[in-house]
Amino acid sequence: GLPNVLIESLICGTPVISTDCPSGPSEILGGENSMYLAPCGDSDAIANLVDNFLIFKPEQRVDLDRYKIGFCVSSWEEIAANKLF
Repeated sequence: GLPNVLIESLICGTPVISTDCPSGPSEILGGENSMYLAPCGDSDAIANLVDNFLIFKPEQRVDLDRYKIGFCVSSWEEIAANKLF
């Protein structure tokens, strides 16, 4: 479960909010961006996040370098070299 749509949206500069489900959003929206995560099943929290985006129009900054192909390939090469799988 890598939530590709979150990464794709961030690359396009689209504001992103998500539920904090166990499939990876907190890894993408970690640190100061964790404020854009709502607890699973909490529709009021999601509605508040949407309202805040519409009112305050915050600028999200997320380091997406770890999703670039070169980083991914070198990570897999390191795993293969260390036979960690």
